[in-house]
Amino acid sequence: MWGIISGFLGNVIPKLLSLAGVVEWPVYLDPILIGAILSLVTVLCVSRYTQVTEAEREYRASLFVAPAEDVEPGKIAGTLKIAYLTGAFGLLSAALLIVLFILPYREIKGLPPNGVWFSTEAALAGSWVLTFGFCAYLVIYGVRRSYLRRLTDRGNSSAHNESASGTPLHRD
Repeated sequence: MWGIISGFLGNVIPKLLSLAGVVEWPVYLDPILIGAILSLVTVLCVSRYTQVTEAEREYRASLFVAPAEDVEPGKIAGTLKIAYLTGAFGLLSAALLIVLFILPYREIKGLPPNGVWFSTEAALAGSWVLTFGFCAYLVIYGVRRSYLRRLTDRGNSSAHNESASGTPLHRD
């Protein structure tokens, strides 16, 4: 919290001083940079001189527990489907950029089409794949780690709770 407050004030106050004409900051002391550095220094100082309490530790751990009502196969499958579609969108966007923008641009400029993969435009197209692919990966990894594991654990625990006759010993 202190990092957010100090970063905000470290950005707003220099920007207001600049807008009021009181001070003219050099290019390397942009108010956003001042706020970011002030925020980082504050977080490092507060982290060094304070201890995390047990209640804070437990609260942080509780943030990583998937809610029981979300551990349903249908919801999990829907989330994974959206993640895969996000990755596919990144690939499709890159392909469309290459076909509909980069190749015609290079043709108009008289550049050879075989050098398309080492151009700035190709890096732009690749950024779509990297960005959307990485986002899709994060979702897939998070769902597998948090939700599918709980679903598997829930399935295993109900299988272990059955008697030899196949009837459940207790209800979940």
